[in-house]
Amino acid sequence: MELDYGTPILKVQSGSHAYGVAQENSDTDYLGIFVAPTKDVLSFGVKQTATHDIEGDIDITWWELTHACKILMKGAFSALPLLAGEVIEATDDGHSFRANRSAFLSKQMLEPVLGFAKSLGLEGFDMNDGSGLFPPKKYAVAYRNLVIAATRTAKGNLNSLILPDCAQQIYHQLYNGGLEAELKRNEWFLNGELENLYRDVTSMMTSLDPEVRSSIPNEPDKDSIQNMIVTIRNHFN
Repeated sequence: MELDYGTPILKVQSGSHAYGVAQENSDTDYLGIFVAPTKDVLSFGVKQTATHDIEGDIDITWWELTHACKILMKGAFSALPLLAGEVIEATDDGHSFRANRSAFLSKQMLEPVLGFAKSLGLEGFDMNDGSGLFPPKKYAVAYRNLVIAATRTAKGNLNSLILPDCAQQIYHQLYNGGLEAELKRNEWFLNGELENLYRDVTSMMTSLDPEVRSSIPNEPDKDSIQNMIVTIRNHFN
């Protein structure tokens, strides 16, 4: 397909379908990368770096190549489907992008996950009576991301984002409010599940075994990413 603002090279499954937790009323989400015309890049700059289109229950977000790389380099966990989500459409350049996905993998990508998890306890705290319930969907997302961090990202396994069956069951219970989520100041609990998983992932960050630690650098490989961008752009001269 062609876009008004560039040439698409990669389209992947994202959202609940990418994680194997879609329900009957779930939208179909896609995340894609396009390459802006070279004349725009070399003259007045890229006209559009991102766009979001909705048609019925199909929701697709497109990011320009450099913009997508910057988001991933910042450690945006929401962009992980670009690296490990199911490929729906891809050109040779799109496959080249995926082949270089390990360059983005870093401990930096896990930090937002842990930060989001910790923030739930503080944001959900009801200042009026010292207790309260946080929206279950927030807990579901936190749980989902922690599972992925623990079983995929932290171990360098980017072959799939689908949650294990047992994790899918817990996710659905959380999403639909089936598990009670009691909040306390500076700590949060979810039948022990999230607290234990949070501790496990935190431990991974600080005491990974040598093999895993050596495979996940602190920061992304900027040189490899830059070379990949240049190589792909050269195909659009």
